[in-house]
Formats: sequence, C-alpha cells, structure tokens
Amino acid sequence: MSKDIAPITRKLAMTMAEWRLRLAELCRDCASAQSEDEGDLLLKTYGLIAKAPQVQTGLHDHLPPMSTMQALVKMGAHDSAALALMPENASYILSRSIDGDCLASVILPDMDEEMTSEAQTPALSLLSALAACLASAAQGADPTATVGIGKTGRAWRSDLALDVEEWRVPEHAVLH
Repeated sequence: MSKDIAPITRKLAMTMAEWRLRLAELCRDCASAQSEDEGDLLLKTYGLIAKAPQVQTGLHDHLPPMSTMQALVKMGAHDSAALALMPENASYILSRSIDGDCLASVILPDMDEEMTSEAQTPALSLLSALAACLASAAQGADPTATVGIGKTGRAWRSDLALDVEEWRVPEHAVLH
C-alpha cells in the first residue's frame, strides 16, 4: 500500500463543528476541574491543538513533541506545559487571588476581545481561556470541513505527534 493512502482502519478526522464542540467541552471541563485532573486535560488540549485547522497561522506550529508534553505532565510541571501550548502569537494575562482562585485571559491576533476563564489552578485557567479563543477563531469556518487531516491524508503533525482518542458526538448534542 502506498504511504500516501490512509489505511481503512484510520480514524476519521472531525468536522470543524465537532472540533469547536470539543473545545467548548474542554473549556467547561477545565473551568470546573480539580487540580488532579490537570495532566489529563493538558494532554487532551495538546491533541485538540495538534488538530487545529488552518484558520490562523501559528496555532499548532509551536507544539513540542508529545513525548515532551508527557514528560512535563509526569513531572508535575503543569504550568510549564500549559504555557508550552500557548501559540507564540497569543497574548495572555494570568492572575491568582489571595484565596487561590486563578484567572486567565487569552487573545489571538485578529480577535476583537480576549477570552477570560476562572479555574482552580493557573494551568486550568489558561487551558480554558485558550480553548475559548480557538473556538472563537474558528467560528467563521465551514462547519463541515474536516480538521486534523492534511491533503495527503496524514495528520498535520504526523501520527507520532497525535495520540487522540476516538470521539463521538455527545448524546443530545446538536452540531451547527
């Protein structure tokens, strides 16, 4: 079989609407998560950013290898891992109250306003705000377009970088 032809067993790419829905779910999950959930949510965010559509340049070009992300998570360097996920052209503000609540604001180029999210930890608040930004940046894109698969049928960051689980539309969800 040619290397340019995807095997039949390869998982299908998500549509843009599904990708945006997963980002919205991620945003919600990060805002309500406990600190022990950080590692899983960091790796989930990595997978979604690696599948980012080309709605803006530089959204996934900066990503470290998956092995680096896994090492950061394993060492408990969650704040460093969250910062590694931020696109180089993103601006962000991170703050923490005396009570320990964390607030992050993120804005991408060509956005009119930043997205702000509150969470239990700095990493979770950054992930939540970033997910909201990415969903907003992709708002005008064709909802039926697929994300994560390039013209050759391969994942944009290669199968070695991606370790994304199979995804199903949540029950009672409507995709637009």
